[in-house]
Amino acid sequence: MAKATTTPDGGLLPRRSGFRLGWFLLLLFIGMIVAAGLLVIFPPAGLIKDQVAEAASKALGRPVNAKDLKLTLWPDVVAELSNAAVLPATGAKGELFRAEAIKTKIKLKPLFSGKAEIESLEIVKPEITLIASADGSNNWSAEAKKSDSALAATLLNGATITGGRLTYLSPKFKEPLAIENLNGTFDANGKIVAKGQVSHHGELAALDVTLDDAVAASEGKPSAIKLGLDGKFIALDFAGTASSSEAAGDVTLSTTSVANLARWMGSDVKIVEPKVPGSIKGKVRASANNIGFENADAQIGPTKGRINGNLAINGTRPKFSGTIKMQRLDLNGVVSAQSAAPAAAPEAADEDLELATAPAWDGLKETLNAAASASPSAKAPAKTTSPSASKGAAWSTTPIDLKVLKITDLDATIEADEVAFGKLDLKKASIKTILEDGKLDAIIQDLAVGPAGRATGKLLLDSRRAKPTADFALNMKDVAAEPIITEISGKPLLAGTSNVEIVVKGEGLTQNDLASSLDGKARFRMSKGHIRGFDVRSIVSNWWNSLSGGLKFDINKKTGFEKLDAQYDIKRGVMTSSPGLDIGGSEVNMTSKGQVNLPAKEINQEIRVKVVPPPSAPPIPVKISGSWSKPSISMDWADLLFSAGPAAVASAGPEAARSADPSAAAEDDAAASAPPEPVTSFQELAPKAEQVPDDVRAAITEALSSNSAALTEDGKALLKSLVEAPAAAPATEPAPGQ
Repeated sequence: MAKATTTPDGGLLPRRSGFRLGWFLLLLFIGMIVAAGLLVIFPPAGLIKDQVAEAASKALGRPVNAKDLKLTLWPDVVAELSNAAVLPATGAKGELFRAEAIKTKIKLKPLFSGKAEIESLEIVKPEITLIASADGSNNWSAEAKKSDSALAATLLNGATITGGRLTYLSPKFKEPLAIENLNGTFDANGKIVAKGQVSHHGELAALDVTLDDAVAASEGKPSAIKLGLDGKFIALDFAGTASSSEAAGDVTLSTTSVANLARWMGSDVKIVEPKVPGSIKGKVRASANNIGFENADAQIGPTKGRINGNLAINGTRPKFSGTIKMQRLDLNGVVSAQSAAPAAAPEAADEDLELATAPAWDGLKETLNAAASASPSAKAPAKTTSPSASKGAAWSTTPIDLKVLKITDLDATIEADEVAFGKLDLKKASIKTILEDGKLDAIIQDLAVGPAGRATGKLLLDSRRAKPTADFALNMKDVAAEPIITEISGKPLLAGTSNVEIVVKGEGLTQNDLASSLDGKARFRMSKGHIRGFDVRSIVSNWWNSLSGGLKFDINKKTGFEKLDAQYDIKRGVMTSSPGLDIGGSEVNMTSKGQVNLPAKEINQEIRVKVVPPPSAPPIPVKISGSWSKPSISMDWADLLFSAGPAAVASAGPEAARSADPSAAAEDDAAASAPPEPVTSFQELAPKAEQVPDDVRAAITEALSSNSAALTEDGKALLKSLVEAPAAAPATEPAPGQ
């Protein structure tokens, strides 16, 4: 019989039953320990993955999910999260972040005290997508609602990123701006060193970034940064500080093509092969939408300047507002550095300028023969050469490239110590410039011209139209006339101080188009000055010989005057006298009317020249016509000899002649009311020994006998003096020109 065991209350238990119960409890306890260990070593990944995603979502304030999780919790926590994604905050679209894998190793023991000590972190092929919307919202700046229970994390040995990509989408870019192949490290102190490639518009630029303290920068505190960018159209070096909101420091940027750089950065300008380089060096302060410049030295092509202002980069095009100070503003490449059309004849050099003159006898004979045959009036108004009737193009037909006006917008004051335009002496310019979407509004607030002259004006240029339009106004006072007239005509024909008023508008794609479309008004006024290259008094005093040969420009000859006033109406590029040119002085008095054809570079003027005594005579009419480079000058015999067209006078008499030419009638009325002047007949200006050819003598005799009524009294006297001269010898040549 088995021995009984006494219970605490005095009862008895069988000995074998107590052994079995204790063993069961021991086995249960051991089983619980084993089960717990298995959970630690081989946890249910699906459950933990969801918990990790939930914790991450609370920490970031944004939805987080992952495809799979590999997790080991002993002896350290080792986790590999695959295909992890972070969605933007509520209301935004698209994924903010996705990584092929996130691998991390965390010490286990500190977790029990609420600390996460991360021994290693590797992010494989992360993709960050930043999306800006037209309404100003984005998918990254919504405030995150972080969990108060988030673990305090410490990155012990830093982190690495391999094969990353950051994409920026914005309405102002027609295609994404991306940083590709991004590889970098993030050390325990927050320093980031990264390299990659910036990709945009099919071009890559190598990126190299070093940020000393990313943690401080993310908290809005400045951290030292160095950034380099090297590509086909850009070379950039920046050193300074950066935070989550802005960067400030010293920048050096250069490009082989300003237009291509602007296009690469997001401008919609399409230029195939621009060749204008540019650079900038100085202090900048940049944010997401703005870049500020302080005393930054800039250069575009040969033009150098200093910039102070702000460049807004959040619009359709970059927009600069501020001041640009230049040593030299070169306008030659903008408005005139175009090759001339092949059909244009080369202009003569200054020393080769020659006024082609027909022999005086030939012109006299042709006029008398025309009068004898009752031909149309030889005193008809000067012919207008329309732009369309010009032989070829005298100006360049190469299209002017105005696409540069669409690279950026401006609201700036441009100041230049010197302005280069041809050979003009232009200095101290101040130009208020507003440029928006290819429409330029430039106001010349002040411009020094020569030693004492000043100029103001405006240029409105609209390149948005199929045919760009231009409105130009210029007002110059006390400026030297010689360089201006030289720039216009290529010859230094005038010297003295002048005032100029020009208001014109035109349209076209080429210089030739613009010249052919100009409409407006022009006025030139001068006080005491000189006509350069010709002694008009000598020419008139010896007019018979002078007009029997050529008149050559001679810089040593001049004609003084006391005043000059010229007014013109401009229509389709043709300048018409309104009322005309008036020159007065102690040597000669001259009036001129007619046209200057800008598109064809031709002149057609009727001039009346009167020398101041001695000798004194009625004004001598002269015609100048032809190209600017070599105009033709001839005596206006019809005006000199006849009071009106010979046919009109023959049929209607003197009173009809006056009514047929209102301007002549007005001149006669003015002359009648003016004080009488001493008159010396025309023949006193002619050489007495001049021999008249037989055919000319016959024409004169016929005119005196059959068309006497149409001749003026002075005309009759002149013809009689010529017919009474000795007969011409057969071999005699006209006297050479002077």
